[in-house]
Amino acid sequence: MDERSFTARERFVRALHGERVDRAPVANPTSIVTLELQRKAGVYFPQAHYEAEPMAELALAGHTLCGYDMVAPAFGAGTQESAALDAGIDIIAPECAVPVTAPLANVVAIPEAVIDYHAHR
Repeated sequence: MDERSFTARERFVRALHGERVDRAPVANPTSIVTLELQRKAGVYFPQAHYEAEPMAELALAGHTLCGYDMVAPAFGAGTQESAALDAGIDIIAPECAVPVTAPLANVVAIPEAVIDYHAHR
């Protein structure tokens, strides 16, 4: 094995390709943002959820402050699902969950759509 240390990017890409690395890369495909990380980075929701520069700064904090080998602005917090349900999304403070409301017909349509999808495969 190559005895040198890899950069975070090299380590992550090599691991994806099944190549040897100096240590297992640390990554998370979902959001790692907590109120504590927001405080340490000095960047907060909702701005980091809607504005590019704060979003990039908070995503980078996972690497610079937590040591993750990847940087990904994955701040979904249920917003993709909420949008699919035509639900309201309101991020009111850095520490809050995303409150949503969805029309019942949209929620009922999900299992029906899954059944329909599998029936036509």
